[in-house]
Amino acid sequence: MSEQNPRNDDFKKAVRIISSQREQLRHADAPQSIIDALEKIVSHLNRLPPHAVNRLIGNAGQKSPKQERLEQQIERAKSLSIKEVERIIERSEISRLELEAIAIGRFEVPKGSMRSFTNIDLLREKLQTFVQNEKSHIAISRLAKDV
Repeated sequence: MSEQNPRNDDFKKAVRIISSQREQLRHADAPQSIIDALEKIVSHLNRLPPHAVNRLIGNAGQKSPKQERLEQQIERAKSLSIKEVERIIERSEISRLELEAIAIGRFEVPKGSMRSFTNIDLLREKLQTFVQNEKSHIAISRLAKDV
């Protein structure tokens, strides 16, 4: 994902300016602790992945790879049948991200609510409850139609 973004170019230029300032301080006999601190800052900034740079400089349009995966999985989860959901949540190797996508996409749980499920087991239990509730609604609906 190496898209050219003028703001990213500005970020790189800013890091070069900080680096150049560090060199000027070195030649001006500044305290070594300041020079070392600037070296660490420049090194850290140079290692940031693109999505972190975008977040740092306020380019909210860029999503992290994890966010992009979650959104794709949410879209897929919207079309899952109740039986498919049941099979998926029973798998022991399922990731939390996949479970969150099902909760958000299939059962319309707000994204912010995911924090309330402190571990994967709580999230799995909640999804099993949603499945049971939906099955109950289907059964009640069938009975009502037969009456």
